[in-house]
Amino acid sequence: MGPKTFNMQTQTDFLNQDHDIEKKLFMVERNFEHARMNDTGCLEQRLLRFKKDFERRMQDEKGAEMRRFKEFELSNMRLEEAERYR
Repeated sequence: MGPKTFNMQTQTDFLNQDHDIEKKLFMVERNFEHARMNDTGCLEQRLLRFKKDFERRMQDEKGAEMRRFKEFELSNMRLEEAERYR
């Protein structure tokens, strides 16, 4: 009997490892984009809410200023009328 021979095989699957890394990178990028979009959405919602609050405050202030102006004008008209009849 001669020397013993062995049949051995080694499987290296670099393509599959690259695919796994690409898949993981893709997932990280997708999660990052999703988080960024959520942050952007939150920011847009906060800006819209701020804009609505600001517009409401401006309307309230404008209404208060108009009431003050009308009261002032009305009191001036009354004083002028009172001065005329003295």
